Amino acid sequence: MLDMMSYEEFLTNEAFPIVKDKTVLEIGALNDKITNCIKNAGASSVETVDPVDNGGCKPTFRGTANDYYNQKKTAYRKFDVVTCMGLLYHLHSPWHLLEQIINHTQPDILIIETGPCKMYGRIDKADGVHEELYSTIGNAWPDEDIKHPIRINITSRMEDLIKGIETTPMKLKRYWQYPEMDLMVKDFVESNKDNMWLGVFNREE
Repeated sequence: MLDMMSYEEFLTNEAFPIVKDKTVLEIGALNDKITNCIKNAGASSVETVDPVDNGGCKPTFRGTANDYYNQKKTAYRKFDVVTCMGLLYHLHSPWHLLEQIINHTQPDILIIETGPCKMYGRIDKADGVHEELYSTIGNAWPDEDIKHPIRINITSRMEDLIKGIETTPMKLKRYWQYPEMDLMVKDFVESNKDNMWLGVFNREE
């Protein structure tokens, strides 16, 4: 078990040193916090994909991952590293996104952070305190040409995700399970990291 550290320190010093001097595509960037960790770890460049501007942070490509790949069909760009942090459990087709990343961007390294969907709503406690738990069910942003998105997601166990990804040339090299770590995440991300994990996959061909 690692000593107590902040989530930011974990990403910068433990998970992301592998991006040093590499080009990085960050899918589902949300805001600049994880992007800054990637930059601080020494990436040579970072391009971001997200459907919305968050807190004044503008993604390099404004749209969903599907929008990004649909618009790049004739000229897919290769990146050394692709990161997909806290996104897969929002999607109804996470396997499709992983296929696009692996086949079209062809990264040497794939870093994913994911976990089970949080399916909770409001909790009324005996003392009258109400607690709102964040729900990720079907809240992924729809592609630009989808008027009526299907509001559901499909999540997989860590073992099944690893097994599926490893049917491609991407092979798991290292992973961390957050429940086994004592990470401080308050004030860095808007939700906790209970039951989540981060995996680093390398391309072997």
